Amino acid sequence: MTKPRHPRPGSTLGGKRLIGLVLVLLLVATVYFGTDDVRRGPVGGLPADLVGRVTVLQLTAEHCPSCRDMEPVVHALREQYEGRVYFRDIDVFQRAGTATAYGIQTIPAFVFYDRQGQERHRHEGILDQAVMVKWLEKLLAESIGSEAG
Repeated sequence: MTKPRHPRPGSTLGGKRLIGLVLVLLLVATVYFGTDDVRRGPVGGLPADLVGRVTVLQLTAEHCPSCRDMEPVVHALREQYEGRVYFRDIDVFQRAGTATAYGIQTIPAFVFYDRQGQERHRHEGILDQAVMVKWLEKLLAESIGSEAG
């Protein structure tokens, strides 16, 4: 007797593949079609409670390797700019619909806002710390200039 070439419908291999596919589809549907509970202004805008300060939104996910690679950089910047820049992390899988609302296709993603709540810079993927410092310094300098004027 020869073994069948393809897994039988109830076999372990075929069942695991089907379950994996269903889970992936559910995850994608949750991210793209879910409801968003992030308080924010206009779609993709700064959450209303953060207007008035230079802010960096980091759209991330717990299981994302690139997001984990950025953690030491973001942590260092949080310490360096404590009291001057507000950082908020948003897990796009825990807050369904966030990626779509912000137009994000790749994580990690960083959205930089000035004190007036206007988006000034945006980057998807790994971001160099020096670039982040440059953008933050520019936003802080502009906010000091706007206070004086």
